[in-house]
Amino acid sequence: MAHVEIVEDREEIMSMEQCHEAEKLSRKLPSLVQKWKQLVYSQSTTVKRQVNYIMETIGPMPGNDHIGKRALWVGSLVNPHPLPEMELCSEIRPALLSCKNNYQRIYLAVLSLQSSIDYLSDRKRSA
Repeated sequence: MAHVEIVEDREEIMSMEQCHEAEKLSRKLPSLVQKWKQLVYSQSTTVKRQVNYIMETIGPMPGNDHIGKRALWVGSLVNPHPLPEMELCSEIRPALLSCKNNYQRIYLAVLSLQSSIDYLSDRKRSA
């Protein structure tokens, strides 16, 4: 049994409050990504090379006016498809794809990035 939903050309409805909150969360991403990269780079040279490769592959973070694309970009960063063995964050790609609007996507992206930062910080403290 499966639930199928056609998402192409789907209207994504967001309240004004969600729009404002999505913009606010989106503005947090650059500093969170910077903090995440610092923690990842402190893991090992191999992980640093892998993350640099991912960054080159996915390109720069989309601008703040592309909130949905920014959220998907974060998913590609923390859950790299060609390198699933990199355990830096729980798998979020399916959840990102099933979100109903950009607020849900950016909320999940920020939450996942912060979760990964917490995980990497704890790992660094216990090392």
